[in-house]
Amino acid sequence: MRICIAKTVLLAALAWLALSACTTLQTTLQTTLGNGETVALNQPLWQEGWSGWTPVQPAFAQDEPRLNRNVMGTAMRVAGMDFAEGVGVAGDALLVFDLAGNAAAFDMLAGVDDASTNARDVARISVVVDGRERWVEERVRGQVPAHCTVPLTDAHQLRIQITAPTNVYTDLALARVTGNAGLRAALLQARSDMQDFVFQPQRALGGVACLQNGSVVYPVQHKQYGACIGISNAQLKVVIAPNHAARIITVAYATTDVSALADMRVSLHPTERTIKRPAVPSADDTPWQWRLESNGTLRFLSPPDYVHGVRWSKTVFLLGNLPAARVTTMGRNCVQHDISWSIGTEVAGAPGARMVADNAHARVTLVTPGAALWVCVDEPAHGYFPYGGRRVLLPTNAVPPRATLLSEITALKPGRHLAHVVYLLPQPPGTEPFSFDACAPTYTAVTNRCARYHELPAEPTGRAIDN
Repeated sequence: MRICIAKTVLLAALAWLALSACTTLQTTLQTTLGNGETVALNQPLWQEGWSGWTPVQPAFAQDEPRLNRNVMGTAMRVAGMDFAEGVGVAGDALLVFDLAGNAAAFDMLAGVDDASTNARDVARISVVVDGRERWVEERVRGQVPAHCTVPLTDAHQLRIQITAPTNVYTDLALARVTGNAGLRAALLQARSDMQDFVFQPQRALGGVACLQNGSVVYPVQHKQYGACIGISNAQLKVVIAPNHAARIITVAYATTDVSALADMRVSLHPTERTIKRPAVPSADDTPWQWRLESNGTLRFLSPPDYVHGVRWSKTVFLLGNLPAARVTTMGRNCVQHDISWSIGTEVAGAPGARMVADNAHARVTLVTPGAALWVCVDEPAHGYFPYGGRRVLLPTNAVPPRATLLSEITALKPGRHLAHVVYLLPQPPGTEPFSFDACAPTYTAVTNRCARYHELPAEPTGRAIDN
């Protein structure tokens, strides 16, 4: 009897808290904010938002958080209490909000919905502010919702992250952000800016253009990647797919179409830091903006990835009339807290290609019956690399063969960059396979190195540079 009475009292208290959470929060902050604004988060104001599992129907809401319903589309109910307002998800889930320093506090109730088919496993619900976990609770079905209140003064990013099996349904009820006047408009603008990048229409090169360094750019139609951009000089041609994260898909001599390369893209490392996410558009496969610069550089820019705190830029530059291209990838810290990453350049070989990795000198070679290509990281140096200090990761038995060349792990303050420079050097036809000697003169010329190219330089790579 006592247990039943205690439970009844607790449920009543939580119900009262649910009804008064918004008013209490607003009253408490009224003195400091004056005419502030309280924004309910039961609407798509997030920059990124997904649910790890959703039912097959409705199709338009696949992987999307449900508004004012649990993930099954029915009324939200936690421990016997009904909530008319909130967000419902299932499994691993994520909501990211760009606050831009306009918010003062965050408030919500979080628990596992009574409709969840899993009564034993735990939903871990955490609130991360500018990269720091400020609140975390674990809940199972039947437990009363946990009350979260987190200060957000001067905060730039709010991240609500849920870790749970897919058959655990989590409800975020009465979620509120209180802050300065204009907070809702700022959240809408941040979401709109993100959507402009993620869902921008495809853009194709209008025609042939001659660049200042003697290179020529021209449109290329690829059967797999669609509208692409080709750039070539007297000896080399490179094809890039801007609508697929600026992947480099061809590197060949100007007189042939045979390329040992199938795909070259970038990723962040170590991979265990990344957050598991569904197959939705991200900076890894969306269209990247591009432009031609007066010095002959072809530059690409990704949408910002606020989950990992990085925005990519990539430049492709053909070096004079030499058979060499320099690809510079930069990851810019686009959030307001310190992060640290290593850039990985992942190289995949064409069908039938063989791949040999040289970890000591941070380079790989791809060889097909008609072509050979060296991919070399500039200044393979000492320093802290992920995965036990390895500079090149070469998985065994991968088809097609692939390898990842890594930069050093570099700490980045807000607004700073991490650079990763890679040189693409096709091996001259008729020369001995797997011999870097054939490419050494070109490599020495384009990197301005001494002839003793096997020696390591004195300074490490992965330097952070200012804007």
